[in-house]
Amino acid sequence: MIAGEATIAELEKVIDCIQICAPRPAQAALPWAIGELADWRDANRDEIARRAEIFRAAFASLPGWDLDQIGAYFAYVRHPFADRPAEAVAEALTRELGVLVLPGSFFGPGQDRHLRIAFANVDADGIREMARRIGLGLSAGAFANEPDRPARNLHG
Repeated sequence: MIAGEATIAELEKVIDCIQICAPRPAQAALPWAIGELADWRDANRDEIARRAEIFRAAFASLPGWDLDQIGAYFAYVRHPFADRPAEAVAEALTRELGVLVLPGSFFGPGQDRHLRIAFANVDADGIREMARRIGLGLSAGAFANEPDRPARNLHG
């Protein structure tokens, strides 16, 4: 696509909405589910709330990691590395610890101290394992500012 930087930034928002929104025909075909699946929705809501609580508890044990916001699917976490951009921290988490997150900088300017972490698609044990790996990475120096150092693969 060829366009000015400001136009591309606005188009990215539209593309993001198109990608995450259910198509209209699918929405029209499922009104029966609103009432019929109430028990499933209630159970799903309760499970997601339980995972959010587990996420809160898991991150409370990580020194320097602050849970700034948590919703139904994602948490917005401030990482403790003021001298490192979010993309570098996200890369270290992925390469060395096997924890996939999105850098806050993907969501706007001034977000380099933040990471967006999905938790709704991870079970309770997976959330605890993620926190364990991050804690292991902190103690093993996985976040040292050494860009040319090969990955340690602490999650293997």
